[in-house]
Amino acid sequence: MSLATIGGEVALHSETKFMGASVGTGTMVESRFFQGSNGMHKLVIGALVLAALAGCAGSKMKEARAGSPYKTLASDKATLVVAQCIQFGWQDESVFGVDAGGFKEATEAGGFTVYTTGGDYFVDVQSTGAGSSVKYYAAEDNMPAKRRLAALATCL
Repeated sequence: MSLATIGGEVALHSETKFMGASVGTGTMVESRFFQGSNGMHKLVIGALVLAALAGCAGSKMKEARAGSPYKTLASDKATLVVAQCIQFGWQDESVFGVDAGGFKEATEAGGFTVYTTGGDYFVDVQSTGAGSSVKYYAAEDNMPAKRRLAALATCL
């Protein structure tokens, strides 16, 4: 055991052995970022992971929008109601298992985009008069695409 002073605070450290190698107190640096139990570091790391995934998903979605949607649907409901329903439906683990995931973002045009983790499946929900227009994009015409379509159809 040793004591280290970081930023005027004293922290207790022990020597760590990893696969036979010893990391002594002289080489050990511990950030206050990872100390404590407030969970802030988990929030920051989670936000970074989501930002990275959104970047990947964003490029897929941009490519898909250049083509035609898998299906275009209409609803009499407000855009927010439809988008929240789709997001909730796509998060259903009993239907989608480990692929369950739905994220909702507001668009510049005043609607919403709901998308899966990798961006392989997403919908653009836009306001049209008293209702909404729903454009569904799928990377492939397969069973997961049909299951997502069936789930979103219940929200119309």
